[in-house]
Amino acid sequence: STLPSAFTYVVPAPTIASISPTSGSTLGGTAFTITGTNLTGASSVTVGGVAATSVVVVSATSITAVTPAGTAGAQSVAVTTAGGTSTLPSAFTYVVPAPTIASISPTSGSTLGGTAFTITGTNLTGASSVTVGGASATSVVVVSATSITAVTPAGTTGAQSVAVTTSGGTVTLPGAFTYTDIPVPTIASVSPSTGPATGGTTITITGTNLASATVTVGGATATVSANSATSITAVTPAGTAGSQTVTVTTALGIANSLNAFIYVAAPTIASVSPSSGPLAGGTAITITGTNLTGATVTVGGAAATSVLVNGAATSLTAATPSGTAGAKDVVVTTVGGVVTATNAFTYVAAPTVSSVTPTSGPLVGGTVITIVGTGFVNGSTTVLIDSTFACTSVNVLSSTLLQATTPAGTAGSKSVQVRTAGGTITASSTFTYFAVPTIASVSPSSGPLAAGTAITITGTDLTGATSVTIGGVEATSVVVASATSITAVTPTGTAGAKTIVVTTAGGSTAQAITFTYVAAPTIASVSPSS
Repeated sequence: STLPSAFTYVVPAPTIASISPTSGSTLGGTAFTITGTNLTGASSVTVGGVAATSVVVVSATSITAVTPAGTAGAQSVAVTTAGGTSTLPSAFTYVVPAPTIASISPTSGSTLGGTAFTITGTNLTGASSVTVGGASATSVVVVSATSITAVTPAGTTGAQSVAVTTSGGTVTLPGAFTYTDIPVPTIASVSPSTGPATGGTTITITGTNLASATVTVGGATATVSANSATSITAVTPAGTAGSQTVTVTTALGIANSLNAFIYVAAPTIASVSPSSGPLAGGTAITITGTNLTGATVTVGGAAATSVLVNGAATSLTAATPSGTAGAKDVVVTTVGGVVTATNAFTYVAAPTVSSVTPTSGPLVGGTVITIVGTGFVNGSTTVLIDSTFACTSVNVLSSTLLQATTPAGTAGSKSVQVRTAGGTITASSTFTYFAVPTIASVSPSSGPLAAGTAITITGTDLTGATSVTIGGVEATSVVVASATSITAVTPTGTAGAKTIVVTTAGGSTAQAITFTYVAAPTIASVSPSS
């Protein structure tokens, strides 16, 4: 009798008995052996949760593998098979590898210190200390795991040990650097300390023991033109914007002056605003661009004043000098160089006005006036009434002729101003606003059809009346006696009441005041006749 699937075989769980070796570098790469049971078919080996490499199942009781990189300290080792996972806590300890020193370059320098040197070795990452003869070096820079740069401290004559300390320990190279009393060069000053990135700045280096020296700025060779024991004159090479080390090298040693020369990038101009102004100068302009620190500005070759650069060196303000009419170059000069914005600012002559016509109009505005003069600029000319109220529809027909529409105003004589980038001019002639006239009465209010009745019209705002009509026909002998009275003589008319209209610069009357034409009487008969 057979009972199918009555017994299930189970893959036995793996076990870990030991790990050998039990420690290695945090960099990984340590070959180790796991001893245990049921290790056949292992699909994974991890150390500290990270997969080991080069895993080889040697037998059911042995696996070899290589540790991955890990974190310093004890870590668990785990083996996974089809039967499960076995973990041995704290089975492998990662240890930070100790640093090593292979070489020092240069191997000698002045007892005064200040010699820049390079340490080559291994496991130098995170170095916390570099000493020469037991004294701390300065300007220590860990370039990579295999290289450190530093500057020697002052020391005593003779060979001294160089030591590097990391979290992995301290390594010492005995007699690695020799202090000597030879007259090594020193740098006291570099002047000037700034110049354009394009190079070409003549600098003077002062110090001691400078004879027969070569000079580099930021690692690039400068051209030496004069040399003595205490002074060097050289011309900077092209360089990268920013602070650079100046190095003097003689047969007896090297002197470094850190960040002694600053290369300044050339300025740029993106915009100049406004782009025009009067010949007299004084226009506040804003220049935008880059690298504007320390800038001076000229317009048409003359120096601008009140130059002020913003903190980001991307914008400056200045006041234009006086100039002659026309487009002028704007030039910005800094330590970094010179940049020119061609024809970026135009000097404009002040306008003049010789006439304004007509010289009057109604309070509601809307009078089209014509101004004759000079210096009118299309697109940048405004016309103001009474120094305040802008005309509309300003149309510059030429540099000597423009038209504009008056705004609403108040009764009376008002100034007329024309304003351009070249300045503002007030016309000698004025524009007078007139109120709309009114009629209160006419006397007499009637008369014959024939012309010739002398009438008096009373009302308001009658000054400057240009027309009096009765029934649409012009009256004659019109005399404006005052702002409230006009005398006139009636024209010939037809029988009936006719409207009187008085017209001034302020408009026409709208009151229904009439003059009645009366036909002359006729006699048809007389009876009795005797």
